[in-house]
Amino acid sequence: MRSHDISAKGIGLLCDRYLPEQTPLELFLPVPEKGETYYTRGKVAWSKLIKPNNYKMGVTLDKTDLVGMAQFINPS
Repeated sequence: MRSHDISAKGIGLLCDRYLPEQTPLELFLPVPEKGETYYTRGKVAWSKLIKPNNYKMGVTLDKTDLVGMAQFINPS
């Protein structure tokens, strides 16, 4: 699974398998510049087949920590 865009309320993911809407997820996002991992939870909002075994999906994040997400949106 790879991320392709991140905002304060959600994240876009690329995945090799289909995950239905409302699937709960736990995400551990690496922060390369800081050598840390950011943990958050969310649910699949939508999922779309791009090509065989390749899906693009949107994930709505639960109780987003805006301070924690700032390191992805506007890295310093």
